[in-house]
Amino acid sequence: MSYWRAACESLIAELVKDLPDDATMADRKAALKGKGWPAHQNTSWGRKMWGRCCKEYLAKFGPVKKVTAFHRYSPITGQYEMVDLNALRREGGAA
Repeated sequence: MSYWRAACESLIAELVKDLPDDATMADRKAALKGKGWPAHQNTSWGRKMWGRCCKEYLAKFGPVKKVTAFHRYSPITGQYEMVDLNALRREGGAA
């Protein structure tokens, strides 16, 4: 087990130890949101592992929503535009 995984898993265990067994998915997400810095310390590998460990933890309690859209910067307009992944998949385009 990597250092980052161990740090993330121990922090997740500490953050959720006071949650009741019947806590909702929203309660579990709120317990983790924005509290990963002690585990990842703003490193790229640590942030990747924090996200992965949070997803693995939340998957134990129900389905996790997949990302269906994101914002992409358009250098032509100089603004961010919403990209619908489902529409891209139907059209056969790449994100």
